[in-house]
Amino acid sequence: MTTDLERTLAAFLAGSAIVHFMATLFGGRGDLLSFARVWGTGWVIGWAAIIPWLGGLAAIVWSVVVAVVAVEENYALDRSRAILAVLVPFSALLLIMVISIALVAGIKSWFLT
Repeated sequence: MTTDLERTLAAFLAGSAIVHFMATLFGGRGDLLSFARVWGTGWVIGWAAIIPWLGGLAAIVWSVVVAVVAVEENYALDRSRAILAVLVPFSALLLIMVISIALVAGIKSWFLT
């Protein structure tokens, strides 16, 4: 059985690898470990997620801001490419989550009627 800590660490490492891939795709030159170190330090605000809704939203927004600055500095990219390197995978994940929720809600309502 996996714990919340293990799931969080796996999500962090997967997210770091995806953002690293996107940053190198946009022409950045940097290493994954340096990016993960800086981005992981920025996740310290994650404790704010104990506040319902607002804390979780603040933690997510701060994580994106820290990721953009970390990509910009670590991969020597300009601000617009750093934003794209972070927001493209984040937007794709958000789209997948919305579609999944819609499918689950649709299937659930189909079986309950």
